[in-house]
Amino acid sequence: MCCGSWWRRRDIILERRSPTRRQEGKPPDMKIMFKRVGVDMGAGGRLSPIFPGSYFRFVTMPCHFDPELYYRYTYGDALQSIRGKHHKNPTATPLEKLGKGDVLVFYAGFRPEGGWGKQLIGIFAYIFIERLFFVSHKDSIAREFPNSKTNDFQKMGGSHREYQVFLREFRGWNPHADPENASWSKKVDHIFVCGNERRSRMLSKVEILTEINKDGKYRLSGKVASRWGLKPDDHTRNMPRSVEESAVEKVWTRLQRLQ
Repeated sequence: MCCGSWWRRRDIILERRSPTRRQEGKPPDMKIMFKRVGVDMGAGGRLSPIFPGSYFRFVTMPCHFDPELYYRYTYGDALQSIRGKHHKNPTATPLEKLGKGDVLVFYAGFRPEGGWGKQLIGIFAYIFIERLFFVSHKDSIAREFPNSKTNDFQKMGGSHREYQVFLREFRGWNPHADPENASWSKKVDHIFVCGNERRSRMLSKVEILTEINKDGKYRLSGKVASRWGLKPDDHTRNMPRSVEESAVEKVWTRLQRLQ
């Protein structure tokens, strides 16, 4: 089934409640990584709206409908900068450390609709990774890795056959799976994750991490950082942030309890 019509909307309305789910244990060697996504003041000149009760409407970056969190639970990123000399992209290359059974947590910037509070950042979804791909639209090759932890992304290669299979399965669902999506699509390599549809989730409410401070930054308090296994530093930029190994189990349990 083609999903193109789903992604012709700029705003993704996400005000649904998820059904109650059974708690599941942590897979061996699980890693959890946080990644800021969506429109922000630097890319789009706005934030996603949040409403009383922490209900929200997630807005993607302009003309870039990613992550896809309706059906396949996919997310892609460019492994090199899309401008200039295409150097390594530090906001994407850490994702190479993830693999099947790991979790990618998404948080975003939100502005209270109606001016009832300060701008803030908060968790709104996560992908329990089932599949992970390296994709080069320029060379028309792709490679799927069941578990990237044992592979070197710089030496993994790919095949034209896998690329065609990848396009048939994901083109139309996510812009990183479409070689014609943007002028830079064929100039950089892409990393692409697909989630387990049963274990990945879009939340019905934002789990607030912190509000903007007087310096215009989003700095986590020690208490919140400890709660999520992160460092109490500035989370304004979209650099991926890994959960401390000792905190993975409690964070995974806490994620599953979110509404």
